[in-house]
Amino acid sequence: MKAAVVVCSDSIYNGENEDTSGKIIVQKLQELELGNIDYLVVPDEVKEIQQALSHL
Repeated sequence: MKAAVVVCSDSIYNGENEDTSGKIIVQKLQELELGNIDYLVVPDEVKEIQQALSHL
């Protein structure tokens, strides 16, 4: 099974803040032994989000 965690945040994308919730979700998915987990941080812009999702 494949999973993806997509964090949509301008401040995290720009390095102004650190993502904690997305990393916790990835950790929980790893505990469930999901082998293929994508983790992406994208700006909070519709086109950027759509583009990121289309590549998953």
